[in-house]
Formats: sequence, C-alpha cells, structure tokens
Amino acid sequence: MVEIEPDPFGPEVSVEGAWLINGAAPSAASCDAVGITDVRVRVLDGAGSWIDRSLTFPCAQGSFSTSPVLLAGDYDLVVEAVNRSGGADVLVAAADPMAFRASFGDTIVLGTVDFVVDSVPAGTLQGSWTINGATPDAGNCAGLGIAEVHVQFLDGAGVPDPASTLAYACATGGFSELLVPGSYEIRVVAVDADGVIIATAMDQMFTLADGDTFIINGGAPVDFVGGFNPLGNDAVLNATWSIGGQMSTDKSCDAVAGTSVELWFYAPDDTELTSGVRVVMGAPCGDGVFNSGTPLLAAGDYLVAAQLLATGGAVISEVQTASPVTVGAGTPLDLDLDFRLDSSTVVAFFEWESRTAAGTYTDCATAGVDAMRWELFFDDGTAGGAFVAGQDRGMTVACGEEINVMSGVGGAPLAPGDYDVVIEGYRGGFKSWDPVGICSLTIDAAGGLGLSTCAADYNP
Repeated sequence: MVEIEPDPFGPEVSVEGAWLINGAAPSAASCDAVGITDVRVRVLDGAGSWIDRSLTFPCAQGSFSTSPVLLAGDYDLVVEAVNRSGGADVLVAAADPMAFRASFGDTIVLGTVDFVVDSVPAGTLQGSWTINGATPDAGNCAGLGIAEVHVQFLDGAGVPDPASTLAYACATGGFSELLVPGSYEIRVVAVDADGVIIATAMDQMFTLADGDTFIINGGAPVDFVGGFNPLGNDAVLNATWSIGGQMSTDKSCDAVAGTSVELWFYAPDDTELTSGVRVVMGAPCGDGVFNSGTPLLAAGDYLVAAQLLATGGAVISEVQTASPVTVGAGTPLDLDLDFRLDSSTVVAFFEWESRTAAGTYTDCATAGVDAMRWELFFDDGTAGGAFVAGQDRGMTVACGEEINVMSGVGGAPLAPGDYDVVIEGYRGGFKSWDPVGICSLTIDAAGGLGLSTCAADYNP
C-alpha cells in the first residue's frame, strides 16, 4: 500500500508578507522590466514541497495578508518570483527559506523580501489619442460611445491576438508600455461598453530595440472624430454574397474555409478606408444573406467594404464598393457582394449514391475502395478535353476526401471555363483501379470558384 502524504493546507494559520523589486515598491512597469508576473510562497513541511493558488499573488500587488490557509505545524517557507506568461511557471528569483512553527490561529509574518533582478531587455511603446481634437474625458468619450481604446497586436495574417491586446479607458488619453525588443504590427481601435469595435484608427508596423521608444502615429495623437455614424433608424440593410461566383452555402464556405462575413461602413471621403464602423458582426458565411429586419442605417452616403473571414478572423477575401452608396430614408439598402479568390480554385466533394446489384454503397468501406485518384480536364472543344491537373496512381487521396485544385500543369492558373473531374477508386482486395465518378463544374472568371458534388456511379 502506498501512503499518501497530506498537503499542509487548511483553515488554521494565516500568512502575510511583502516584497520589493530592486529596492522599490513594485509596479506593473517594474515587474514587466524584470520579467516577473507573480510572487508565490512555497511551503516545505518535511514531507514535500507545496505551492497553491491561495499563496500566489500578482507581482505589482506588492504585499498580501491571507485568511487561514495552512494547518498548524512546522514549516520552511520560500518566497519566489516567477514568470507565468508562457503558461508554465518559470522561476526568476527566490528568497532564502524561513523556518516557522505555527499553532492554531497564528499568523506567519514573512516580512519584506527584496528581489534583486537585472532588467530584461525592453523598449517602450507609447501613444495618445484625442476626441475631436480635444483631450479625452468622460463626457466627450461618452459622446462618441467610446469606452476603451485598444492596441491590438497582429499576427502574420493580420489577425489580432486577444491575449496580448492592451486596453485603456478612453478618458486616460494615452499609454506607455514596455515591450520585448522585436518587430510588431499593431492596430488601434475604439470599442464600446460591450467590447464591439466602433472605429478603427490605424495599422502600423515598427521594430523596437532595447532602450528605444516608439511613439505611434508619428508622435501625433490619434484623433477619434465624431460625426460619422452610419447606424440609425432610416433604412433596412439587406446583403447577399457569393464566393467566386458560387452561391454562398455551407459547401462553398467549407471549400474556402470561410466562417463569417463582416460589413464595414466608411465616410465617402475616407477612400483609404482608415476609420470604419462595423455594421454587421459575424454573419454566418453559409447563410449567404443578411437582413436587419428593422431599420439599421442612417440616411447618407457611404463607402462599404465586406470581408470573408476564416476561423480566428483571418481575411480570405475582401470586396468594396467602387463608389459611395446612398442610403435613403425608408428605402432598404441592397448589397450584392461577390468575394473573389486570390487564385481560381476547383473544389469537388464526393458522395456515395451508386446502386448496384449488390445494393447501395454508402461509404468507402462498403464499396471496398481504399483510395482515390483524380484528373481535371478543361473543356476546350476537343474529345475528352485538355488535361489540366491530376495524380499519378502512386499519388492518391483518401477515399471520400475533398479534391482541391488551385493551379494546372506547371503552376498555371486555372482559366475561366468548364471542367470535368474524373475520379477512379482503388480496390486493394482486387489490386485494381475502377471508374468511380465524374462531375462537371464551371469557373466563371478570374478568382472564381468551381464547385461540384460528385455522386459516385460505381459498379465494379
């Protein structure tokens, strides 16, 4: 039998203590500078080494006084500074163990520990903002509906990382933060009390070296200007969208990994699309249509941009109106959007629908098909068409797997026109390739999506 040692935690003994960073009371900045996120108390009781959330505190807090958290007994306590930003506790510094004997109802007083730690390399990111050119305060922020200003850090695909976003109350008017040296791309946005982005001020890329200070927007305040607000009670918004000329359905969205559609409205003179208002939040891609039902827009002229997004917010395709659209009171605004792809693409889904003397095949296993190969032909008027792309018999896909083609022989783009996908299935039990199905599809123009569901016509 294995004897389990009990942990030392219980409602009998309290603990209190404090700490300094390099001789000074800690702050968010001084903690960041030395890479400390938390301070914890490790408990050594002769039976083991114990840490617990009840004895772990934010670095900038500087002190603590707990309710009873330990059982009465003899302990060595170690105050440790750690960095937990990566998901695991990394020890930065630790004080020498301190021995205590505590009875029921006692409070262990650890005193003040001074963590002497060299600063980690860091630069400074600074920025400020105004409201209609004036210093922000509670009144003018509320006037524009801005609760907070966020500095978002973008990944290589231009998608914000929520975990690293810096958030400031609108009325603070500015910020100064220490960052690890490196290259960054940021976006400054204003959000309302629900966290919804109501204005996008700017994107900016920069490189920060140790000891450098970078001030966003060339050192000038970002000015959030009132007066532009497309939301109102004058007109209903109707929007429909397609993908590469194909009706937007669950299948066409799956083909390009699209999950949602966003609509942004801009002032008619904002031709660079720098400060827009998001009007539709995450309409499901497969719906293909949005109807506000009740009036959503204010009368006026607007530039409109739409984005087809993947999971996580990466932009797959973007389309914008060539000229401002006019919203009239009482007249619905109808938008018909077509998201074109970077490269024309053929996607074929495969379904089992064959009826044979043996019955109906509903999947690869019952049909005895282990793998598939395919060839793509362009209808150029010749018999069978011109070969565009395909697989040798040693280059197969799993039976039933989606077929996705973005280029032809030699990497040539797929031309607009009609195509056939010819599919063969390999039956390992018979060591034979047999025709499984053929499906036809069309690419309407450059950036188009040729989409088809291939129904098996399989009779070995």
